Amino acid sequence: MLSGVTTGQNNTAIGDLALLFADTNNNNTALGFSALYYNKADNNTAIGVNAMLANSTGAANTAVGFEALYINTSGSNNHRRWLPGA
Repeated sequence: MLSGVTTGQNNTAIGDLALLFADTNNNNTALGFSALYYNKADNNTAIGVNAMLANSTGAANTAVGFEALYINTSGSNNHRRWLPGA
């Protein structure tokens, strides 16, 4: 997506609505529908549908799997993977 990036650098978005609100943030990777949707922070990686969807200011997070860290908004240095049945 990355349609709103103004000064941010080194961001990668693959998937509809991925990194939709990114503008000045740097070094983020979003892979999957709505991954890092609201993100405004740096150094995050989200892989999976809705992974880290609500993140806004939390930095240096890694989320892998369906809705991993879905409700994280400001927490930093988190690492979460989704496990089926867990």
